[in-house]
Amino acid sequence: MDRFITIILILLAFNGCSNSDSQSKRIPVAKAGNEVLYYDEIPAQLKNGDFPADSTSMIQGYINKWARQELMFQKAEENLPPELMKEIEEQLRETRLNLVAYEYQRMMMLQKMDTLISQEELEKYYTENEASFMLT
Repeated sequence: MDRFITIILILLAFNGCSNSDSQSKRIPVAKAGNEVLYYDEIPAQLKNGDFPADSTSMIQGYINKWARQELMFQKAEENLPPELMKEIEEQLRETRLNLVAYEYQRMMMLQKMDTLISQEELEKYYTENEASFMLT
């Protein structure tokens, strides 16, 4: 029984180590407060420029913008009153609900909507509404 528990603990330890290995393979680029920006989080179009000097300056600009935003966010989060933070969280929750519902409705509408019009339907509509197509 003890041998079985030991084997389970060893397997769990290896599993835990493999997860940290995947995190350690990420390349940190910048740190602002407690947040870290990793290389894989930089948009691909900035990294794949035609000219290396341009790519470098665009990446540097992205990093600077990210750092300013992150530091401003952290400072605001520290200094805003708890009541206001609670109100902001509720607004975010409501906005997220609305956005998810909107996207779901849009997706369902696109799936259900028949966008193909046959030639017969087109000709029928034209003959029924021919007066609407006459130029004055």
